[in-house]
Amino acid sequence: MTILRRLAMRIAEEAVERAKPRCKEWAEGLEREVAFIESDWRALGWAIGSVRVLFQNPPKPLGNSAEIARAGRLFAGWREHVPPVIFLIMAMQVFNNGLRVVLPTCRTGPLGRAGFAIAAVSAAYLAVVGWMDSRMRERPEDMDDGAWIEFYRLEMVRLRDLYAGLGALFSAAIFLFCAAEIFGLEGLTLPYLTVCMIAFCMFLAWLSPRPAERFQQKIDDVDSILRQGGEA
Repeated sequence: MTILRRLAMRIAEEAVERAKPRCKEWAEGLEREVAFIESDWRALGWAIGSVRVLFQNPPKPLGNSAEIARAGRLFAGWREHVPPVIFLIMAMQVFNNGLRVVLPTCRTGPLGRAGFAIAAVSAAYLAVVGWMDSRMRERPEDMDDGAWIEFYRLEMVRLRDLYAGLGALFSAAIFLFCAAEIFGLEGLTLPYLTVCMIAFCMFLAWLSPRPAERFQQKIDDVDSILRQGGEA
């Protein structure tokens, strides 16, 4: 066995050992695949890709229809009493970085302004998605569990579609915003460090879980319970 193959196997084994309980089976499947990949370099790339498992945190599975209804009530209560935090923060960042582009300080050169411009665009995208995420359909007026189950499932479908469509780049945009801020602040004075930080931010974006996947898991839980008649 070559050094590359041994390294790939070791990385995959570490991913299995450190994976969260609900991701363990997925990690073990990825580990088994390494042995069947012919190219050592491709096997190493596959093993590195399996590290994404460590960043996954699947939502706690729902057990029965009563838990689904309770999740719907908690979801509605949270949305009614908590302001759209992501939207507010990103809206402020659009204003802040926009001013840096239009009214740059004397030490901000063209590359720095480019970084702030990218940060402003990324923040605007995040603000739009954050605002749409915070919206909620009309909540049920009665206490019937069936109405709350339907409400919760429809909300999960809405959020899944949002993050599968307009919000598909949400995770990447967060790290692009951070990288652009670094570039704007240090792009001229620390170019090599800036490049490394941008590359690291993009790597984190690749590792980060996709929001649409989490909402699909919740939808699958609800559908599975409803097919079983709501039994635990």
